Amino acid sequence: WFLSGMIVTPIQKLQRVMRELAAGNLSVRADVEGDNEIAQLSKDVNQTASQLYSIVDQLTRISEEVASASTELAAVMTQAEANAQQE
Repeated sequence: WFLSGMIVTPIQKLQRVMRELAAGNLSVRADVEGDNEIAQLSKDVNQTASQLYSIVDQLTRISEEVASASTELAAVMTQAEANAQQE
């Protein structure tokens, strides 16, 4: 019973966090309790989740910028085509 509370339960909680991350929930974080190997692993999982969140956020912003630039380029091309037909 004591071993369960010290090792098994924290590992099960960490497994739930990892499943959430795998499912795409990058905002979930592990509880960090104590100063043992499991707590350190939880900190590492949290750091990895934070980095993944940051990378996905950057990719989203870059994707939005590319979409915006593409829309602007399409408008310029349409205008250039219209000008060429008028000449």
